Amino acid sequence: MIRNIVVLLILGHFLSGCSSAPDLERSILDGTVEPASELVSIAYLKSLYSVAPVTVGRDLRIEGNVISTDRYGNFYQTVCIEDETGGISIRLEGEELFKKYRLGHTLTSSCNSLTLGAYSGLLQLGERSADRVYQVDPLPAAKTTSAITPGDEWNEPLPSLLTLNTLSPRYINCLILLFDVQFVEAAENKNWCEEDTDTNRHLTDRQGNMLNVRTSRHAEFANKILPYGSGRI
Repeated sequence: MIRNIVVLLILGHFLSGCSSAPDLERSILDGTVEPASELVSIAYLKSLYSVAPVTVGRDLRIEGNVISTDRYGNFYQTVCIEDETGGISIRLEGEELFKKYRLGHTLTSSCNSLTLGAYSGLLQLGERSADRVYQVDPLPAAKTTSAITPGDEWNEPLPSLLTLNTLSPRYINCLILLFDVQFVEAAENKNWCEEDTDTNRHLTDRQGNMLNVRTSRHAEFANKILPYGSGRI
């Protein structure tokens, strides 16, 4: 049987004494007080992208829960977060990101000057890339410190329960659970990955719907045999 596998997201200024709104406005203009960034949904941020990479030019921020982990090697230099409107991948330099950006914990990203790009339809937030294939590179460590803030709040990552025929782009970069599916290649005793290459395998359901499942050659389970039979993933 297929085992459970994670597949793959107010600031208040209290003024006292004789402070006034004009004083606050002047302090923002002269740089002594930072203006608050605007909290937007992940869905809104993603709507800013059309075809070409777009660098965010406004002081926006997004917040979500971490729903991915690079602990097993399948999310390389990537952290996925999800809110109630959708999910997004954030590209970050470094290894063992799971130690800092913990599964289920909140994460805030300041988006000003970061770039939205796509890779095979997957929207990513990171550093603008000169490579047209990837569009976005991982944020360098120096920029990550100011742009990404891990939080202490924890919420159990609960997947959306779906079937293959109810999948839609809204669930890209989100945590989902599919029932009654099986790997086509399991009947051939194939591994998750071919030797030394990222590999697509194929899930199917009782109605014959199909879904590609891509596994990194760096994943710890890349050389393991696919689970046989029908189950959930």
